[in-house]
Amino acid sequence: DYYCDWSSDVCSSDLAEITPDDIEIAARSTYFLGDAHKGRFDLGDYSFAGEGGKKTFKGIITDNGVEKTVAGTGNGPVSSLLDALRPLGVDLDVKEYSEHSIGSGSTTRAASYVQLVDRSGRQIWGVGIDEDITSASMRAVLSAASGASESAEDRIKQVEEVVLAGRV
Repeated sequence: DYYCDWSSDVCSSDLAEITPDDIEIAARSTYFLGDAHKGRFDLGDYSFAGEGGKKTFKGIITDNGVEKTVAGTGNGPVSSLLDALRPLGVDLDVKEYSEHSIGSGSTTRAASYVQLVDRSGRQIWGVGIDEDITSASMRAVLSAASGASESAEDRIKQVEEVVLAGRV
């Protein structure tokens, strides 16, 4: 995971002490959280249809700034979105998934975490946060897919550049 690799590199280097702000910026950059940290993919409008063991995802995904209409099928929201990403050159499968709530009452948000694996065995984590649990799951998948679209070495360098730029 890029975040872990980055934090290990920074902590073992001669750079200045890592600060809480550095950690937050690194996490946001690593997982494409927030408007300042956009990945290759972003979620637009979408819908699901189907019952039982088969679901169909239909939606708009922004791919490097270009809106694309995609569709895919699977046994649930995550697998159907992954199927919809395959024509865009993203071939990933789910290894781990978890979710939890952030906050309470009417301001509660959902956080979803997904670990995906590509055909070479490379493992990529994604994080999604949204008021809706399904949207959080979709955002987590797109976070990981965005990370998988680049080499691990390039992602580590990008995260480091973002963090160091914040220290100016």
